[in-house]
Amino acid sequence: MSHISLSPAELESIITKISSFKQNFETDIKKIKSYSEGLSQSWKDPQYPIFKGEINSFYNVCHNQIETLHRLESNLRSLKKQSEEAIKIAKQFGR
Repeated sequence: MSHISLSPAELESIITKISSFKQNFETDIKKIKSYSEGLSQSWKDPQYPIFKGEINSFYNVCHNQIETLHRLESNLRSLKKQSEEAIKIAKQFGR
């Protein structure tokens, strides 16, 4: 069994920072994708489809990272809950 050396408050702080980063990251990549799609109106040369393909690839990679961050956040929430339960049990036994 592993030993948790972070308090629930410290875990919550990390969770909050990851969640905020994830939300900002997701918002920013959506803005980039939307902006790049809007360029199709003014960018009238054969390079635009290549650019759009690159942006779509970039977006997909970023989206996968957002899913990874979501799993990390979920795992940390579970760890925090386990930590809180362990503290509660320890208090019951006078530790």
